[in-house]
Amino acid sequence: YKTTIPTKLYITGIFNATKKDKFGLLIYDELIKGEKFSPSYTLSYNRMFGNFMGVTVSYSLLDKKHSDMGLGLSSKVGPVQFYFITENLLTVMNPFNLKSFYMRFGINIVLGCKDKKQESEPIIVY
Repeated sequence: YKTTIPTKLYITGIFNATKKDKFGLLIYDELIKGEKFSPSYTLSYNRMFGNFMGVTVSYSLLDKKHSDMGLGLSSKVGPVQFYFITENLLTVMNPFNLKSFYMRFGINIVLGCKDKKQESEPIIVY
């Protein structure tokens, strides 16, 4: 028995529009021997509300024939982060063609990372 492990390729970029707004692009492909290059593309927008809540919206074009939208919510209270993510909002909008629904939620414990405090402007004395 012999098999090959596919190579996964991720190329990502993030544009920080403001301190609270970010835009992202992800290009993904699995390179399998004998198959042509057919990447998937994801555009995303992230917005932070204060220092404790974030919202993410994404749109993906998968294999040039299927597209979908995603939504993510996160909240951080002290060292505990709660999150909820789904990637198939367009299929939920058409429930008669819905074959599956994907959703992920959970809790993370963030250790050893202090929140950055905003530094004040330096005082210039002449």
